[in-house]
Amino acid sequence: MKRSLTNCRKLRKELSATKRELADTRKELDLALYAHNTARDIAKKAISERNKLRSENDDLNKRLTEATIASGWYQGECISAERRIAHAKQQIADLEGALKDATSALPKEIHGDDE
Repeated sequence: MKRSLTNCRKLRKELSATKRELADTRKELDLALYAHNTARDIAKKAISERNKLRSENDDLNKRLTEATIASGWYQGECISAERRIAHAKQQIADLEGALKDATSALPKEIHGDDE
């Protein structure tokens, strides 16, 4: 009987130790689950932010493409306008030269120049 009482005490101590180990393991599991959930939440936020930045980047690239196209069009218009201005200046110079030639061919009494 003494042996069985000793055996019973020993088993109770082992049971208590096992219960403490189980409680400690549950605490570790809770901490690990908390860390896992926190990491998951951080990852979700990072993915959401990444997707937002990708969207903004896509929008900026689209706007840049549109601006590049518009800039090329305006540059073409400027070149065309500069050519038209140069042509108009040449026409004016030609007409002024023709007017001068025509005026010099007239008698001095008609054009009134004292040349």
